[in-house]
Amino acid sequence: MSVLCIGQCGYDMIYCIPGRIEENIKARVSEIYELPGGPAACAAALTGRWGLETRLVTRVGDDLFADAILRGLGRFAVDVSYVKRLAGTESSRSFVLRHGDNGNRTAFNYPGTVLDRELPLPPEWDVLLIDGHERASSERALAANPSAVSILDGGTAREHTVALARRVDYLVCSEVFAAGFVGEELALDRPRQLAVQYGKLSELAPGVVVTLGGRGLLYGEGGALFCMPAIRVDCVDTLGAGDIFHGAFAYGVHEKLPFERILEMSTVASGLSVTKIGGMSSIPEREEVFAYLEAHEAEVRPVRVAEL
Repeated sequence: MSVLCIGQCGYDMIYCIPGRIEENIKARVSEIYELPGGPAACAAALTGRWGLETRLVTRVGDDLFADAILRGLGRFAVDVSYVKRLAGTESSRSFVLRHGDNGNRTAFNYPGTVLDRELPLPPEWDVLLIDGHERASSERALAANPSAVSILDGGTAREHTVALARRVDYLVCSEVFAAGFVGEELALDRPRQLAVQYGKLSELAPGVVVTLGGRGLLYGEGGALFCMPAIRVDCVDTLGAGDIFHGAFAYGVHEKLPFERILEMSTVASGLSVTKIGGMSSIPEREEVFAYLEAHEAEVRPVRVAEL
């Protein structure tokens, strides 16, 4: 039994400063977090840490950042033998300044020079999570093992991402993806219109979840549209929260948990992550998530929004 994650990977450098960035000053850094990042990589780190056999298919460069990425993923028990290291290229990396006075971030990304290449795939897997990057490898994986349960992390509704959404079992997408696909902002305060919009999304995949950040999520079940609220926590940093949600969702699918329980668990995992700084560094332990859910189950109780 295993999880395969395909998509983006890079290296995050998060520097915390007491105030906010200004020109021509020297600021003391109070905390530093350096670790691998990227949607697929972060999701893989969660399923690996939570005890599932997890493989990551992605590309990195031939540099010191690639060394750090591979070491970091190994600490989360992620199998990196299918990570392709390309000679003569540079890995993607992001430099993030976290402002201490308000918790906001200023991020700078260098995409690297890693070119598109065919990536190796393992012989089999039970759950496939793709993040919309590495399109060719994702398509090959969907075709190679159609019996595996497939999940798409839909960030934006680009043409190739929508095409992938039509081929998976679960589309777990952002509000940005949803609005881009239906052609208008989600009518969160108009239940009937929202149900129509969700109906359009549900034509893409058998299971559709729309994440709304601190407002929770939307999902359809039994002919009705539901909203599940986010948990109430003091937010410190949202970096990686969505990726952690997707990793927890993949874990729940792998463990064949009831759909509502998968969403509750993913909501809690994502919510707890924002109380800490960083992406992978904020992944909560599985036991912490289930303990919180047991003690605060009413907090994530879904509300029926409309009929579908």
